[in-house]
Amino acid sequence: MIDYVNIMLTGVQSLLALAAGWACARWRALDSEPAVQQLNLFVLRVCIPALQVWLLAVKTDMRRKENWSVLCAFLSWSLGLQLLCAAGQLAARRRIDRARLAVESLVLTTNNTGILGPVVLEAALGPRYAPLGMLATVVLYFQQLPSAAVLFDAAQRAQKSEEHELLLPSVKAGAEAEGGAGRRRGGGALAGARGRGPHDIVVCSGGGGVHSSTAASTAPAAAPTAATAAALAAATVAAAAPQSGTADRGERGPVAAAAVAAAPGGGGALLMMARNPMVWSTAAALLLSCLGSAVILEPTSPRHLRALGFVEPLLRWFAGCTAPVTLFCTGLWAEGQEAAKGPGQRELTTFLVLRATLAPALMALIARLSGFHGDMAVALVILSILPVAQTAFVICKQYETGTHAITAAMVASLLLMLPQLVGTLALLERWGAFL
Repeated sequence: MIDYVNIMLTGVQSLLALAAGWACARWRALDSEPAVQQLNLFVLRVCIPALQVWLLAVKTDMRRKENWSVLCAFLSWSLGLQLLCAAGQLAARRRIDRARLAVESLVLTTNNTGILGPVVLEAALGPRYAPLGMLATVVLYFQQLPSAAVLFDAAQRAQKSEEHELLLPSVKAGAEAEGGAGRRRGGGALAGARGRGPHDIVVCSGGGGVHSSTAASTAPAAAPTAATAAALAAATVAAAAPQSGTADRGERGPVAAAAVAAAPGGGGALLMMARNPMVWSTAAALLLSCLGSAVILEPTSPRHLRALGFVEPLLRWFAGCTAPVTLFCTGLWAEGQEAAKGPGQRELTTFLVLRATLAPALMALIARLSGFHGDMAVALVILSILPVAQTAFVICKQYETGTHAITAAMVASLLLMLPQLVGTLALLERWGAFL
């Protein structure tokens, strides 16, 4: 059922491609930064779209109920792990840290199913099961990444709201003090005016009148007022509209500004995902598959159009470059990355243990409950223990949260992929989990 020899060979090839990239960066055979940038562009703009269309639009027919069942099983697994992460936080801390929950969910659920998944599935079970890896990326782009982005957005809004609540009393107190100082200065000026004669005050005419010494002496006293008002406006991020009175400005301005600044931005996470070209290419390939593109593009189909016979081989050529180039690029990037130490190392160990135990166990349970047995159950379990996807790092970098944890988990899970695959599959097979 499971070809362990092919899994071993694929694992060795993956490690060698990773080591080749690391060596090229280590001994300066390539300038890693521009090389990573150019290779990433090639993979993202050419290889991955070709791989998506090849596996989803050519090799998968989404009109078959079985494919939707696989998609639902993988979605259930992803949601299950996310709920378990939330339950674990509630049990340990009595509250949910949204940013922390996003990082934990990304580490445990965003596996490299689209790039390494087809390669490993083909090695373990044959080419028929390779498209399942790309099918799982539908959950990645439409559930895992958006949910993490929504959690990150919610955490940022909550943090900004707390900051404004802490800042508001001091801003309001400063505004009230400023209003009192202005009233005192106004009263002093009025009293001085009453004590002087009509010839002591010189009024400016138009824009260039002559100022008296009295007017000049009051100008420096007005300067701190303007500077303080500007500082208050900057501190509250958004200044309120000018009001008619000093007391009114002190009472209404900072409150209105804090409310505006604390208001959540509309659809930030969803807009960010909508700008991701991988989301659109995945959706396009899935739509083509739902329309029956596999019937006319798959060479083994009885209704294959011979005029389009060049499409499948061309897509296969570029698709075949995706895994080795990505692994080589990951090696280039990984050289020079610091290893996790102290608390980070303990956190990484916890993540790896959960990925090696909880993730495949939950998937085996879901596969059994969904009615999958044999090779299909094996394929689902393989998808649950693949290394962490690079897209998890990208979204954490976007929000500047959890990048060290994601980096360490991504590299470590890639290095441990081979023994973890072989050990987990052998153990579950011995226990009869796939029967």
